[in-house]
Amino acid sequence: MPDRSRYGLCSACGKPLAALHYAFALHRHSITYAGTGETPNEQGRLHIDAIVKQVQFCSKDCCEAQLPELLEAHGLPSSLQGNQVDAGPIHPCVPCGKPVNMSEPHGAWVRAKQSYARRCDNSGITAEWLDVMAVVCDSCAGMKASVTTAEKAPRTDERPGTVLNA
Repeated sequence: MPDRSRYGLCSACGKPLAALHYAFALHRHSITYAGTGETPNEQGRLHIDAIVKQVQFCSKDCCEAQLPELLEAHGLPSSLQGNQVDAGPIHPCVPCGKPVNMSEPHGAWVRAKQSYARRCDNSGITAEWLDVMAVVCDSCAGMKASVTTAEKAPRTDERPGTVLNA
């Protein structure tokens, strides 16, 4: 009988995922700059509209081992593996260089440590932390202005500099 997990299997080693695990994903999100603080990271509040694609891992080691290949498979340089994009408000699209207004919905490749937890709104993923590795315009992300996906998460994290809920 195959090894099964309530949360799925690691994309790298095939081990069952725990409720708390790592992910590499394409998000469609926007940032509202209404918080207090001196920098966009302190002022920004991330609003995740959708998780468009996601690969999950059982450990930091499995995630880090697969990141270069995953980045290159999506047309991004593997050198972005340790990248952390600041909260904008304008950032260049990694593939084409076009300016992306981060206060508008846009694509972002992210690395996250997340957990499955049943919440009152029936969404099941909460990010413990999230790093935006690359900002991408809608054209380069292959997204249309109105993304339709099964994984919608119109939530906001009220902590400064935090981006979450997917």
